[in-house]
Amino acid sequence: MTTERMELLRRESPSAGASTGGHPRTGRGGAVITLVAADRIASAAQASSVATRLAEEFAVRASQRDRDGVLPHAEIARLSASGLLAITIPAEFGGADLPPSVVADVVRTPAVADVI
Repeated sequence: MTTERMELLRRESPSAGASTGGHPRTGRGGAVITLVAADRIASAAQASSVATRLAEEFAVRASQRDRDGVLPHAEIARLSASGLLAITIPAEFGGADLPPSVVADVVRTPAVADVI
């Protein structure tokens, strides 16, 4: 399956500095804006499949992260790159425009895996 990629803007606080990957630019107020390539989700089935795959990945180290008190930075980056954070973008802007019921399932799937 070929996966389309799209660029998303990610804003970070002025003190955060440039994140790894992407092309950092400075926006208003000194905030760093980074262009990040992300997969393009085209359907509810694809969103569900990607969410399930991420849940399986996230569950592997969830307990260790909790024990160590480590924030899930790598997992958040994977979630962003997966395209799942853009599934509510309207179709006229190139998004999947998925309904709230699908969004709820997509959010729930990796969240549940991370606490098991």
